[in-house]
Amino acid sequence: MLTVKTLASGSAGNAYVVATEQVGLVLDAGLSARRLLAHLDSYWIPRDRIAGVVVTHEHSDHCAGAPALARQLDVPLYATPGTARAMRLESDEWLPLTPERSLALGDLSVTPFRVVHDATEPVGLLIEHDGRRMTLATDLGSVDDRTQRWIDESDLLILDTNHDLVRLWNGPYPASLKRRIASPVGHLSNEQAARCIVRAAERGRLKWAWLAHLSEENNTQRAALAAVRGRLRGGSVSVEVTRRTQPSLVWRSTAAYVQTRLF
Repeated sequence: MLTVKTLASGSAGNAYVVATEQVGLVLDAGLSARRLLAHLDSYWIPRDRIAGVVVTHEHSDHCAGAPALARQLDVPLYATPGTARAMRLESDEWLPLTPERSLALGDLSVTPFRVVHDATEPVGLLIEHDGRRMTLATDLGSVDDRTQRWIDESDLLILDTNHDLVRLWNGPYPASLKRRIASPVGHLSNEQAARCIVRAAERGRLKWAWLAHLSEENNTQRAALAAVRGRLRGGSVSVEVTRRTQPSLVWRSTAAYVQTRLF
């Protein structure tokens, strides 16, 4: 069984854990090592089951606690070469991720794939166990055909759903920051995320979608859910929203699909 848990998802920090009965991985580590270890303990995941920390890119809300967590767990830190350089990691502090090349860690398969974001060499992650797949793509400003093809392979998709575009442009951020967020290398709007999810549902195997990395200033759970559910028009995808600063959603690959309520 593959289990996926969200520990935090927002500008203050992002972290997820995936685990089987044999092995576990921390995906992004934007919280302190102390908080991450406490979360692992609270979920009854033995620390010696964790086989690595995987970082998608160098922004601090995704990697701030990664080096310390890897050291304390005595496990490898995995990153693309560009991410490792941007994090200023020493050669003995990390192992390489190569986009579109799968890495076997115990009974988990990890395949990084390129995404469009304003980082050095950012990736999304496709995790597979026993034929079930989850995809993590929480920082990207646009979804090109290559990225969509990877997303289409998902049973569970965790997707950047950062902002409501009207709220962003009318909000308190400086104009330069608004332009950066709304740019093709920034973050996805609710409508962009909705289009991506609909395409995956039509073309692929998607049954579960978690809306992630919501902006505290420029989005709400209700707005994000309404945008996605409105485009799905009652389709067969269960949609939920991750919490910004605390553990929230849990998915198990043995779960049967159940349509969730809109609110």
